[in-house]
Amino acid sequence: MSCAPINAPLGPVPDPVVAADSSLQIIGFNTGAEAVFGCPAREVLGRDLVSLFPERFVSVLYDGLGELREEAPETGRVSRRLNLFGVRQDGEEVALDATLCMLQSGRAESSVVLVLRSHSMAAEQGPQPDQGKTDGLTALPNRILFPELVDQSLKRLEHHGRNAAVILIDLNRFRLINSSLGQAGGDRLLTQVGRRLQSHLRPGDTVGRQGGDQFAVFLNDLGEVEHIPPLVARLMDSFSDPFQVQGYELFVTASAGVSVFPDDGTTSEDLLQRADMARTRAEDTVQNNWAFFAPDLDTKAWERLELEARLSRALERQEFHLVYQPIVDLASHRMIGVEALLRWAHPELGPVSPGVFIPLLEETGMIVAVGQWVLQEACQQLRAWQDAGVGPLDLSINLSPRQFADRQLESILEGALRESGVGPGQIRLEITESLFLRDLPEASEILSRLNDRGFRLALDDFGTGFSALNYLRRLPFHSLKIDRSFLADIPRVVEDTALVRGIIHLADTLRIRTVAEGVERSEQAEFLRWLGCPEAQGFGFSPPVSAEDISRLAWQGGFLSLAPE
Repeated sequence: MSCAPINAPLGPVPDPVVAADSSLQIIGFNTGAEAVFGCPAREVLGRDLVSLFPERFVSVLYDGLGELREEAPETGRVSRRLNLFGVRQDGEEVALDATLCMLQSGRAESSVVLVLRSHSMAAEQGPQPDQGKTDGLTALPNRILFPELVDQSLKRLEHHGRNAAVILIDLNRFRLINSSLGQAGGDRLLTQVGRRLQSHLRPGDTVGRQGGDQFAVFLNDLGEVEHIPPLVARLMDSFSDPFQVQGYELFVTASAGVSVFPDDGTTSEDLLQRADMARTRAEDTVQNNWAFFAPDLDTKAWERLELEARLSRALERQEFHLVYQPIVDLASHRMIGVEALLRWAHPELGPVSPGVFIPLLEETGMIVAVGQWVLQEACQQLRAWQDAGVGPLDLSINLSPRQFADRQLESILEGALRESGVGPGQIRLEITESLFLRDLPEASEILSRLNDRGFRLALDDFGTGFSALNYLRRLPFHSLKIDRSFLADIPRVVEDTALVRGIIHLADTLRIRTVAEGVERSEQAEFLRWLGCPEAQGFGFSPPVSAEDISRLAWQGGFLSLAPE
């Protein structure tokens, strides 16, 4: 865009407003717009509206207009918030908050009005954002620009003693959506999420994209802290309506954490960090949940870091050990196999719950090295049992998502077999459905190679994921483990009983063995046997025990009974 420079207007500058007719020819350009773009109105009137913006933002503008045309009633007005960059007279780009409005009256053709707000004007001539500070996909402020805008606002709020809030929002299971619909589908969803969040903000609030599926929202200039929950609830409620992506209706949930200025921090860095802590707490409860930051989260964060540091040295210091839970033949109640389970006994902390340290191993990536140790140790123990005349026993070993994705998995398995001298047919590799939901073709290829090598494959926690029935007939599983959550109330609860009956019948039809987990009562075991389930494990038969206890059970005949109720 080229036009003659103008002198800065005297007095307060109004919000920039640009109006265009139905063909997007500029028909209005006020003094605020002249100040932002550095052009007098006479040089702009009659030009195309898109000439005010860089080429990369033209599609953002057109998409916003298209959505407005679909939503606009025959008479009335609708609006859409956008984040754009404008091109000034000297070629410099300026970041703009834009409210795009469509006006209609009767049968008259619609006109378009853009009400703009320059970040530089809002920051009282602060540093001008550059192209590298805007997210290329959503055109929102990115993780560089968003904190700058927050810090600029916080300085003004601190001076006036006002409150504000930062919200971090993560989409739940976005990776699954991305792998199912491809990157283009995932990008389309992220773009729609950004626009929907914008549409639920007040004037002066800001939404940015932090990267991946994470968005950040700044609620500016709040009167009282009590005003925050309704505003956050409104943002979270925006996910209740489905998103339209590639012809599919996607119901998306999210988790959010909220930090409050100045109570939880006085800088964007502090507020973002503490909002993230609160988000983690919300994510651990239920989907589409949000939580405020609480001071005890700081303590928990340090405790987690300390635990992570201790965990990083646990393998080297030989603090891990294995226990083994018997797997029982339901017809004879004799032990036919064991599942190897990892335990950690810290010299100072004592035994640490697997529910605490195993997710941490997975998140940090340490699970790959520890998982290799588990494979080697369990295979060596299986060989020791064989040499002592214990068995024959099958050995079940869990593979975590990180292990399954590791390119060295097959060579690690081969090494464990070679060093121990046991055969692959005695090893049952247990995997969860989430392992192959991400990339089914690649997962299918890996499973096929493991199957061809002679390993037995088990689908763990069956029924707790998505579309498991579809994968059962497509992947080479030899057995599936019915999750304990379905077994707790059988045969007393009709719905659970019917579900378990259906799973066993389906597996039998596909010639896949079933293993019932979490069996604790004799009536459960008898009913499962009557339904045709051949194997079970659970505390009713035996808790996980040491290798020596497994040897003792085997020498005593391996018979395990359940006490009647």
